[in-house]
Amino acid sequence: MNETAGFPLEIISNVASLIVVVGIIYKFFQYKKKMDVIHKLIALKEKNKLTQEDKEFIQVNRLDYEIQLQKDNALIKFAYPFFILLIGILMVTFSTTEALIHINIVVVTFIYLYVGKIHTQNFIKLLKSLQM
Repeated sequence: MNETAGFPLEIISNVASLIVVVGIIYKFFQYKKKMDVIHKLIALKEKNKLTQEDKEFIQVNRLDYEIQLQKDNALIKFAYPFFILLIGILMVTFSTTEALIHINIVVVTFIYLYVGKIHTQNFIKLLKSLQM
């Protein structure tokens, strides 16, 4: 077990993983709130009661989410080789069992990035369907 000033390194890794998991849960609740708004817009569209303001809201948000999706894709493309390098360094530096404990943070962070990308893709798809 590696220690930094008497403090186990595994605890730092696990705390960092928990922080990222809390971030994933927070993203889920944000997603749920935004989905409620989109479902209200879908209900208005089904009743043919979308106002011009609603249509502008849909257009602006769709464009914003498309830009966000491009940023998410770029971040994932940048992070993927970085994560592979980090995992390689961990595997060389630590024994296999200790490395696997630290790799947990990499896996959780990768999931966090993909959750954001999937949410953005879903918003774009729903907003496009509202524009038709």
